[in-house]
Amino acid sequence: MIAKEFDEIRRILSGRYKLCEDSKESFRWFESLKAYDFAIVKEAVNDWIVSDGWKPEVVNIVDRCNDVLRWRKQSMEATEPNVKTVACPICRDSGLERKTSPTGIIIGKPCTACKMGRINYPWEFLSDEQKQQYNEREIKAGRQVPKIHEAPKDFYNWYVNGIETK
Repeated sequence: MIAKEFDEIRRILSGRYKLCEDSKESFRWFESLKAYDFAIVKEAVNDWIVSDGWKPEVVNIVDRCNDVLRWRKQSMEATEPNVKTVACPICRDSGLERKTSPTGIIIGKPCTACKMGRINYPWEFLSDEQKQQYNEREIKAGRQVPKIHEAPKDFYNWYVNGIETK
């Protein structure tokens, strides 16, 4: 969570409980909650207001944030085990194959194993002439044309496979 997002949390706490009204107290709350996503903190604060109601301490909201995370994880795991959740195990239906290099760089390329790669990243499967037509259609429609950065093969091999070409 960033400071700008915390302003909304501060307004909720201030309006309901007269908390975070001075800068020291706001800073203490922000420092304790900044590790959590804004949506998690907001859900935790709203849940606290609805369920408990009494004036919370920062530790109460941190505990409730951990509860929210646990509830979300449980609800994701609660899907029926026999139901197929993704069609493509390579890209998990995103259309983008992701690979992390040994140095932590995430490299992505359109998935060729399923149709989602062609749907979400069509320009990768087009000829040069088709790419030109596609770009002209996108510009005419007022959409941004994708700018693809492709690393040189030497760089790619070095980062992905650890192979040095001479």
